[in-house]
This record gives sequence, C-alpha cells and structure tokens, in this order.
Amino acid sequence: MESNVIATAHLSKRYGKQLLSVDDLNLRIRKGEIYGFLGPNGAGKTTTLRMLLGLVRPTAGTGQIMGQPLRGIRDLASVGAMIESPAFYPYLSGWRNLRILAHYAGVPLSRVDTVLRQVALTRQASDPFKTYSLGMKQRLGVAAALLKDPELLILDEPTNGLDPQGMAEMRELICTLKQNERTVLLSSHLLNEVEQICDRVGVISHGKLIAEGTVAELRGQAQLLVRAAPLDQARRLAEQAYGVENVQMMDDALMLTISPTQASAIAHTLVTAGLALSELRPVERSLEASFMTLTSEEQEVGGKGETRQ
Repeated sequence: MESNVIATAHLSKRYGKQLLSVDDLNLRIRKGEIYGFLGPNGAGKTTTLRMLLGLVRPTAGTGQIMGQPLRGIRDLASVGAMIESPAFYPYLSGWRNLRILAHYAGVPLSRVDTVLRQVALTRQASDPFKTYSLGMKQRLGVAAALLKDPELLILDEPTNGLDPQGMAEMRELICTLKQNERTVLLSSHLLNEVEQICDRVGVISHGKLIAEGTVAELRGQAQLLVRAAPLDQARRLAEQAYGVENVQMMDDALMLTISPTQASAIAHTLVTAGLALSELRPVERSLEASFMTLTSEEQEVGGKGETRQ
C-alpha cells in the first residue's frame, strides 16, 4: 500500500477579505516519487509550499507532512527545502556558508563535502558566493536543502532564470536525488521540466488543484490522424466504425479519438473501400496543449478572484 509523505484536505489560504491564494487544495504525494507541482506564476504554488513547511498558517483545512500535522509541526529533520531564491552570505565561500548551516542544523560537518559533491560544486567550494553564476547559486541552494539527508526534498522553481545548459544540469541533478526512496516535490511553471522528470503532476490554477495524474494521463488518449481521398467518404466510414463523437475533421484530414492499436483496422477499412490512403499516424497530445486547455477552462470558470504566490 502506497504511503503519502504529504496529504492535505481542503487546504486554503486567504489574505484579507479579497485575496484567496490557495483554495480547497487536496494533495496526495507518495513516498519515493518526483511530484511536479505545475502552474502559472501567481497560481498559489509558493504559498502552498510555505504552508507545508509551517512558514505560513493556513486559513482553513488540514494536512500532514511526514506524519506531522501542518498546524503543529515540531520536527522537520527529515525535510529539506529551497523556497524561492537561495540566500547566503555573499563574501563567504560556498563551503563556509554550508558549514554555518550544518552547525545550526546539528548535522555532521562531513555532510558539507558530501552535498557539494552531489551538486557538482566541489571545485568552486572555496570561491565567494557573490562570484557564483545563477546556476551555481541554485545548486548551492539544493546542497543546503540536502544537508540533513532528507527523506523529502521540496524545491520551488529550481531552474528559475537558468540558461538551457543550466536547466539540463538541474534536471539531471533532481533525477539523481530520487535515490533511496527519497521523495521530491518540485514546483515549476516550466512544462518541459515537469514532463521530463516527474512521475506524477498536479496542476494548480487560481489556487485550485484542477488536474492530477501522470504525464500520460494529463495528455489524454492518443489519437490517429488519417489522410485519405475522398475525405467525405473516409469520414463516413470512420463514423460508422467508431462513432460520430470520435471523428473530427481537421483541414484536409481526420482526427480519430481511438487507440493507435486500431491503425491497421482503419487502414484495411479504407483501402478495401477503394480509398487512397496517404497518411496514417498516431498523434499524442502534448502536455502543453493539455495545460493550456486546463488553465484556460479554469480561467473562464473561476478566474475572477485574485491569487498570488
């Protein structure tokens, strides 16, 4: 039976009377997975993470993190987090900054060298933090979050502001962190990032969780694109075989909402009827298309209230 390291029920956060940042949020994050918390800027991602860590008090709802209630968190020794941009002493080296944090966290100083190796900063460890590139600063932030060798790692927009190479390096690092059943909660607004590394994804918009599942589940059922002539006859045959609701005209082709395993059957039907079949291929809906559909629908339904991170 899968255990949840994070579970919330109807979690909400309101600032004042008008600003509803998180609205009735129900999350279930399983042990050992990389969970992508996906949403536009201002959707409520950072506020949610702050509530999970006890940095912000919920207005309503309940939840647990590593078995502890959100409203009474006493010990986060098994949780590491990087929320927004990491901040360190600018004139101290990365190594010295981490030693200070290790001292206050009560962890062995030997962990400093270990986490520097994990994030590939050993060579730059003695350089002042102020000389670090943005990517190096982000990696040092991840190193700080790893000092306690946590079971749960929470990363808020870890690739924010990075160039393509830096983003690729951060993605590779996050994938390596999913070892020894460590759970990673990754907040992001970047579809490509989430699509490549996450086991499951939760989509948040205007403070509401509007969809959740694997990337494949969020994309929806794959479709078949059919290009045949005459097209009207091809459409009629497809509708007879699979139903009107599963056949859509798209320019000079048909889009069939059926399993790609039906490709040979529809090809046989069309060719046997004497049609000229010029193209038949599966079309997989992109995560971007699914995300845009989900968030635009939420914008129409519940986009009147203001939200923020």
